[in-house]
Amino acid sequence: MKIDLYSFLSRGLLTDSALDSTSRAKHYSNSQVLEKETARKLPFNQFDDQHLLKAKRMATLFVAISTFENMIRDFVNRVMTEVAKETWWNDKAPASLKRKVETRITKEQKVPWHTPRGSKPLNYTDFGDIADLIIALWEHFEQDVQDQGRLKGTFNIIELSRNACMHGGDISDRDIERAGMLMRDWLEQLGLG
Repeated sequence: MKIDLYSFLSRGLLTDSALDSTSRAKHYSNSQVLEKETARKLPFNQFDDQHLLKAKRMATLFVAISTFENMIRDFVNRVMTEVAKETWWNDKAPASLKRKVETRITKEQKVPWHTPRGSKPLNYTDFGDIADLIIALWEHFEQDVQDQGRLKGTFNIIELSRNACMHGGDISDRDIERAGMLMRDWLEQLGLG
């Protein structure tokens, strides 16, 4: 069977051109990170390709860190609910953290048409606050966490990467690998991964 290379390439180019003239989503169709229904609601076709490629790369990191962060929140909530029932936040959380969270909830309530960030006060904490909360309630976490310095140091490093990717930064592969290693270690240590 003889294949006409010129004809084959021409058909491919014509198909590509035809798809470009439709509403094909060239900016996010190859992304496994961007959920297509959500992406259709956003102006991806108007974004600069250079910034978009960097953002897609950081989106992958954001998905990992966001998932890790919420798994740690769930872990803290589960441990504390076992200890002090559903009222643990009111009964056990440090007063300064409660004030910070209350301020955020009040601020958010002034924009009632926007979806709240969560149903629990723990959803209103910063990533670094979670490590501080664990340390403040150390007697309930010591068995699982074991080392406050390692906890704080690890969360500080992950938070640097988190903040960089969430605020438009573009971090190195080395920093991404470091964040991945640290998250894996903590998920395994806490029996979450």
